[in-house]
Amino acid sequence: MLVNSGVRCGLSSFIGDYVYFDTTIKIFFKLEDVKKYDMMGRADIFVIILTKPK
Repeated sequence: MLVNSGVRCGLSSFIGDYVYFDTTIKIFFKLEDVKKYDMMGRADIFVIILTKPK
């Protein structure tokens, strides 16, 4: 399942269960970290989460 959230930042690359933000700050987040990061108000970052089928 592919989940898209966030706005204003264009597409990012996704690798496995990790998310790569294509912004000025290049950081890898796990899914839990993405949720925490989003709660800090950084909704301007476009997130693509690729969840592997179980």
